[in-house]
Amino acid sequence: MSVEFLGRKGGLYTASLGAVLKVRVATDQDLPGKKILVLGERAVAQRIGQALARFGFEALDESKVAFPNPKKAREDSDLLERRLRALVQEFPDLIAVHPGVGPWAERPELASLVESSGLVFLGPSARTMNLMGNRLTFLSKCESLGIPHLVTRFQPLTGLRELKRWVQEGVRYPFVLKSVWGHGAGIGVKVVESEADLLSEVPLWQEELREQFGEGVFFAERYVDVARYLSLSFIRTLTGDIHFFPVVDSSLQNLGKKLVEMCPAFHLDGRFLLQMQEWVRAIAEETRYVGVGSLEFLMDGERLVLIQGLPRLSSHFLLLDHAAHTSVVGWQLFLAGLVSQAPRSPQIEGETHAIQCRIYAEDSLRQLPLPGKVEVTSDWKEMRSGGCQFEWIAPPAPFVVPDTGTGIVGFLVGKGDSRREILEAFPNVFQKLWISGTLVTNETYLKDLVSHPWVREGIFHASFVEEEFLPSWEEPSS
Repeated sequence: MSVEFLGRKGGLYTASLGAVLKVRVATDQDLPGKKILVLGERAVAQRIGQALARFGFEALDESKVAFPNPKKAREDSDLLERRLRALVQEFPDLIAVHPGVGPWAERPELASLVESSGLVFLGPSARTMNLMGNRLTFLSKCESLGIPHLVTRFQPLTGLRELKRWVQEGVRYPFVLKSVWGHGAGIGVKVVESEADLLSEVPLWQEELREQFGEGVFFAERYVDVARYLSLSFIRTLTGDIHFFPVVDSSLQNLGKKLVEMCPAFHLDGRFLLQMQEWVRAIAEETRYVGVGSLEFLMDGERLVLIQGLPRLSSHFLLLDHAAHTSVVGWQLFLAGLVSQAPRSPQIEGETHAIQCRIYAEDSLRQLPLPGKVEVTSDWKEMRSGGCQFEWIAPPAPFVVPDTGTGIVGFLVGKGDSRREILEAFPNVFQKLWISGTLVTNETYLKDLVSHPWVREGIFHASFVEEEFLPSWEEPSS
């Protein structure tokens, strides 16, 4: 037996996370086979769909249902609501929407409109998304809780004139500019190293913000060049119970775009882990968070500071599945009432290690996005190498990597008994991975990165790729 919330037209469907509705008991046979619309990056959506299938649900890809992109929905305020109501009529078995990973996962209006359409939203409440989606508002709230950060001031900046006036007050280069909106994949992050950068690059960057988010509002942070970038994901239930996942090290990144992530994080002092967990509890309680989320930190020597909060599933959730021996998507289904039994609690100190490499349509060395169409890719999905298990996650070819997204083509994930064992096996796996089409991809760059002796030894930080790493090749693969 399972507890289900009353949903649209009297059906046995749940409300969004945290909603308070009447419940009644239904048999487990009521829900298997029902459809869940999965939005966001296609490679991540495919992996979410695989997880949903293990719980008996069928995933609908947004590309198959003509779901509007966020930019068009911003221009036409009623477009999203009309499409959701149409989908309810087109697919009678549709019961929920998973925002996936992408722009829709950070749009509070999606959560509200999904719920008003009688569907389940597999994410936190619109109120929580609105608070955490605005980086500046969220970090201001965290400051009131005594949590350290890098924000220089909490007045948002709207243009070059304001920024120049602020610099003239005595600010030293370099510093970091961040969009008030958006998280992940390097979107909305700009390191300003000199006055030349300020005058020539910031105006262009602000135009990119307007194109991506609809407005060019940003703020400034202090620049920290030698620090580790750590992510702590968590689950918070309706009753306030919190479960933690192992910490993920995302230090191998380039200007905010994560390239290689490792779980669990290595050489992490227990004091810092306890501090991160304490801050998660404080923020989750203050925001009344219910669901799966993440906080991201920089650790600089003896200093730990909060960078941002993600009110959504992290794109490294597969690492958490492997290292914690659980199902993150399964937890989302359970918290929404769509399955009757909770997955096993995450193991924080398990013996399994996992590493994820993100394949982008880009020239990583020159930071040039080079999207296009993937005509053919490797036909293997899983393989063993060096005693480790590897998985290639990408949509079925052919598919298009658009110029409006993060540029993700797919993910190469390895798991094994140790971090070094996986890193040593990765180069052989990269040799057996091929992608053909009208785009340029970065797997050769990543192969060199995971083969670097400093990476093998764990001697790197969040600026390592930008400042110290130089691949052995000169031209990108295509």
